[in-house]
Amino acid sequence: TNTPYDSNIGWTIDFNDKDRDFIGKNALEEKKDSKKILKGFYTEERGVLRGGAEVIFEGGSGVVTSGTWSPTFKKNIGFCRVDKNCGEIGSAVLRDKKITLKFKILRFFLKKILMTEIQKKVIIVNLH
Repeated sequence: TNTPYDSNIGWTIDFNDKDRDFIGKNALEEKKDSKKILKGFYTEERGVLRGGAEVIFEGGSGVVTSGTWSPTFKKNIGFCRVDKNCGEIGSAVLRDKKITLKFKILRFFLKKILMTEIQKKVIIVNLH
């Protein structure tokens, strides 16, 4: 079972009002210090990692939650839930071949997509 803390969305849970009660409150309070985080990854190598693939890196491990080809980045990208001590580089096995993964914070996907959209608008404006 994954909690909001394992997916970097613990900020969505409001514990400020001590009188406010909700289902699962006690369980979530106990799991505030998650040992896992959700990270983005990309690889320059061929092949798309799918959910369930094991991710390994020096000092820890994790699992791919999803992966796909990105026409925007022209790379294979995905999400993985890994130990908090995750560095910048790891690996996974795809069809008996070890491939290198480069980990990034999740915002890098959004930043690239927004920049691409802004560039398209600038190009359209400049054409008129």
